[in-house]
Amino acid sequence: MPIQEIHEPEPTPDTTWAIWILYPGVDEDDKPTKYTGVVDVLKLPNGTIKIAHHDGVVSERGGEIIRMRQEHLD
Repeated sequence: MPIQEIHEPEPTPDTTWAIWILYPGVDEDDKPTKYTGVVDVLKLPNGTIKIAHHDGVVSERGGEIIRMRQEHLD
């Protein structure tokens, strides 16, 4: 499934992304996991997805990015 992206106004310092990642066969009931406060996402050649959050935390997981949406920090 291709990445779906919703474009909103130009990003500002308080704009981040919400992304949904699905890892078929691993995620319970094949429901995607939502990550919020995302500032950068990188998919490595080995399939690992690195997710950089606005607070400096970087997480890694497998799967496919199925949706992205801009959000504003509260």
